[in-house]
Amino acid sequence: MGSTTPLRAAVLAKFRSVHAFAEALKWSDSKAFRIVNGMQNPTASEICAMRRCLRIEDPAETLRIFSLD
Repeated sequence: MGSTTPLRAAVLAKFRSVHAFAEALKWSDSKAFRIVNGMQNPTASEICAMRRCLRIEDPAETLRIFSLD
């Protein structure tokens, strides 16, 4: 993996590993890894779950973290 995406940076800042993030969301490691590393686009419900888990409330921050601009 080359550069760190805003989502990956946010996940590692809060959870220190994708595994811990997956556990917090009750997701498989592989699902979390694919989404965090940009190999799979998250659904709207997955974005909502990640926002809650990462405690992202600001709409602008949501757009930045999930590259929705």
